Amino acid sequence: MVAEQRRYLTEADFAPYHQRAAEAIDAVPWKIGTWAGVERPIVQEAQVLLKPNRILSRSYQDFDPKAGEDRRISLLIVQCKRSGDMVGHYPRN
Repeated sequence: MVAEQRRYLTEADFAPYHQRAAEAIDAVPWKIGTWAGVERPIVQEAQVLLKPNRILSRSYQDFDPKAGEDRRISLLIVQCKRSGDMVGHYPRN
């Protein structure tokens, strides 16, 4: 029944969801507590393959002097409008 109903949905039906997803990704803060983010490059081929609605790639470093060691993390968020755009992506989705 769901598959039958799915045929009648258009991209416009999903537009509000994709708009909210883009806004949420754009709202990810650059500074979180003692962590500060810097933009990381995004491979052009990945953008062509995935056709993302929104993509975020950052590296965060902890500047808390109590942490003692150099602590870093990477954050990558890719939100695609069409799941079919993930076909061919590695690692497998």
